[in-house]
Amino acid sequence: MLRCDQLLTIAIRTLQRMNLQFADHAVRVAYGLMRILDGEPGFSQEEVDRLACTALFHDIGLLHDDEDADMLQRESAAEWAHPRYAYVYLKRLGPFPQEATIIRYHHSGSLEIEDSGLPDHLKLAANYLLALDTFDLFRVNDPSLTLEEAAGLLEELEPERYDRRAVEAVVDLAHAASGNPWTQEQVWEKLLGRLGEMPLTSGQLGDLFHVLMSAIDFRNHFTVAHSFVAEHVSDLLAGWCGLDSAGREDVHLGSVLHDLGKAAIPARILDGPHPLPAKDWEIMKSHVVLTGEILHGCVSEAVYRIAVRHHESWDVQGYPLGLGKADLTLPECIVHAADIFSALSEARSYKPPYPLTEVVEIIQGLNAQGKLHPQVAAAILAHQEELYAQVQQVTAQAWQIHEEISREFLAMARGTVRRPYFAV
Repeated sequence: MLRCDQLLTIAIRTLQRMNLQFADHAVRVAYGLMRILDGEPGFSQEEVDRLACTALFHDIGLLHDDEDADMLQRESAAEWAHPRYAYVYLKRLGPFPQEATIIRYHHSGSLEIEDSGLPDHLKLAANYLLALDTFDLFRVNDPSLTLEEAAGLLEELEPERYDRRAVEAVVDLAHAASGNPWTQEQVWEKLLGRLGEMPLTSGQLGDLFHVLMSAIDFRNHFTVAHSFVAEHVSDLLAGWCGLDSAGREDVHLGSVLHDLGKAAIPARILDGPHPLPAKDWEIMKSHVVLTGEILHGCVSEAVYRIAVRHHESWDVQGYPLGLGKADLTLPECIVHAADIFSALSEARSYKPPYPLTEVVEIIQGLNAQGKLHPQVAAAILAHQEELYAQVQQVTAQAWQIHEEISREFLAMARGTVRRPYFAV
């Protein structure tokens, strides 16, 4: 498993490729929350770090919305759907479900927070998050604003909506930083230096891992289960092909990370027809290069190559480098084949999930053409029924998670009271 600092770096790089404004805003808000809560006597460092880490993903619900809309436009939407979706999503999948409750209220108001039933310390954190989010959005909307000017705008907002203690804390933070404002890179370094040292369990690290991967998969109706399925198929094939424990761990990590670059691919292409027009196909293929950029320096060379070579073929007809059997390792070929088997077994915008007989026929054909590593192809064919059954099971589990999140989100939305976002 990767370290916390590596995971957070990968997460921010991925979110930056989804939306640079979105990711940089999240970093500033999370850092501001950490700074303010550090001065509150009622919070331990562990609690502050958990809340700041959670705040880093406070706008992840925007990825569930229309990707072509402007960030500020989506932030200001009357429904405020994304705070509620982010809350349900992080509560269900994230490492800190209790802290996720503050995300629900970051576009609400102090009265709603007061009536929320949250413990007092989380009410306070929610009010700080609301004020910080609003303050930073002023500067996203108008980058020419100084910290002092944005603080002045925050002070003018209606007192019934914004807790005065929270506003004063954000204004004080802005005044303190205005004399020597930090760059975005410095803010990220300071935040990562602190959060990267959090003593997370292996389960919490795994949750953080899947928060990121599911955010990508859940953007597209047809890829809800893909990362889970590719990971599971890769793990099985690694065992059947006789890899040692280190090799199996490399395959596991490489398979989970292999499609990170798709975060930057427009949904219209991910959902596009088959075959894609030439221009769109070039954009789609770029996800491998983008994956490499995201992972650079954060994983071992073996894991890096597994992830960025999952579309290279045994017969040198793959992409992006046109590598072949002389260049590719067994672990790299395992994830390549697992990705193919997974895609054949799952629905796509242009096809239903293929039955096992058709999947096997296609795998046999690819093997006969010299496109698959013979040992990997043999393992697939020898265990075809078990492998296909496992795909169906993992797919069903992933869809159950997706549907539970969607149902809870929709149930919350029925009771939403709509008000303008910026109330002056």
